Parts: sequence; structure tokens; C-alpha cells
Amino acid sequence: MRDKGQGVVYYNTYLSEYSKFYQRNGNRKSQPAFYKVEFKPYIEYGLTDIYTIGFSPSLQAVGVDAGIAADQNFALQYAEFYFKNNLYYSGNFAASLENVLEVPGFYSTRETPTFGKKDYFLFSKVNGGYGYSIFDNLGGFFQVGAGIRNRFHDYFGSDSGSQFKYDLTVGLKYASNEFFIRYDSTSSLTGYKNQFNLLDRFGYKLSKLEIAALRNYNPQTAFEMGYSFDFSGRSTGSGETVKISIINKF
Repeated sequence: MRDKGQGVVYYNTYLSEYSKFYQRNGNRKSQPAFYKVEFKPYIEYGLTDIYTIGFSPSLQAVGVDAGIAADQNFALQYAEFYFKNNLYYSGNFAASLENVLEVPGFYSTRETPTFGKKDYFLFSKVNGGYGYSIFDNLGGFFQVGAGIRNRFHDYFGSDSGSQFKYDLTVGLKYASNEFFIRYDSTSSLTGYKNQFNLLDRFGYKLSKLEIAALRNYNPQTAFEMGYSFDFSGRSTGSGETVKISIINKF
């Protein structure tokens, strides 16, 4: 959450490579390398002391390395609109409700590699956190979030793409440096129909771990680098991602 009139912009760039995929039974198999470069800025603004809004478009370039059959595609794949409000705040504890409307982008479904389904999704999530301080320059936090994401027009139908998503983040701050470990889990609530569909936006299961470090240069500017990888899944791609982010507060 942001204080009224305060905002922040994250300039996020993700560099990913997928060289394996999870079968429907959870086993992992090799595949021709699939690459994705994603620029996904995120802007957040405190509308009032209770409500925070945000916006995040996803510009993606993807490619498949298959020798002479190499293929590429580029598009604004989707954009997210965030609406958050405070649920509880007391001392070191805080809780909030986060609703995200996901709007499809602009691209041709006949181009390859494909970007998957053109659908509207709604993601409702509850976040809770606890912050602590040990010394003046040493402290940290714990945060957990969970919610359900599904197609805006079809809740829990066999083709709704409903998912249960949750995450857990542990952070440590020392002077101007911050360190994070984050666990993310996505599970389909309507089964796993496809043997493999890397870019389908639903019908898969994936568990990921991210390790990141952030350096605050002044109260308004910070730089973050992170690395994430998956360790279990079903009916989706398996790979690694490097994250680079510049953060500006206003």
C-alpha cells in the first residue's frame, strides 16, 4: 500500500530461457530452447489513505531456437490494472485486499510462437505481512499472499482457467541493502488438459523460487537484481529467469 499522494515506478526487465517442460504427470523433458524477453513496468499510486491503484503492461519478445526453423514474435501480450485497499493495520502487522484485472494485448494468434489465449482475467488476493527491527540498521519482514485467478466471464467452469495462487516472501534489510527470498505457487483448479502448452495462460501447475538483492541509493531511487527458477510443475515450461529493475519513488 502507498500513502495518499505517494507513488512508485518499477522498470522491470525479465530475461528467460526455457530448455525443458513439465509433462502432465509432472516429469520434466528436454525441448528446443525457448527464449523470452519481457519489459513489464509497474506504476503504483496512493489514491487515498485506504486505496492504492496500479498499472502494469507486459511487452514481450519470444523466440524458439530450432536450427533453421527458428521463429520469433513480439507483442503487447497483456496489461494489468491493480486496485488495493487496506484491511488491517496495527503495529508491525498489516493486511490488504488486492484485485487485478488482466486485459489481453494486441497480437495475431496466427503468428508463431503463439502468445496463448486472448481473455480477460480477474485475480483477487489477500496479503498479510509482519515487519520487524533488530537494530537501527538491521530489520526485515515476512509476507504471505493467496488468491484465485480466473476468466472474468466464467468462474470455475471446465474451461474457466481458474487457478489458486499463493506466495511467501522473506526479506532482510541491512543499511541501504535489502535481500529477498520468494516462493510462488500456481495450481489449476480445473485440471490439466494439455500435455504441454508453454504460453497457455491456464491449465498448468508451477512452483518457483526467486532470490533477489536491492540497493537503495537515495530515498527515491533503488536498483534490484534477481534470479528465479522452477522446481516442480505440470503441463508448462521449465526454465530460469534473470530480473533487472530500476525503482523510482515520487
